[in-house]
Amino acid sequence: MYCIARPKNGISLNGDEYACYPGTGRRAEFDTEDEALFALMYYGYDKADMEREGIYIKEMPDENGDN
Repeated sequence: MYCIARPKNGISLNGDEYACYPGTGRRAEFDTEDEALFALMYYGYDKADMEREGIYIKEMPDENGDN
């Protein structure tokens, strides 16, 4: 599972905040990194925007703690 993340307030010591599904407040989760990148592109982000704003795709562990 992959999520779209960035450091809170741009400071990595604060931990990450995650993109949520519109209207639900639930963290957006994707099966592949490409799906997460497509979602960002859908909302108008490109790789330059991601770099400038500190956004990255984070692989999340599953329920068993495995990636």
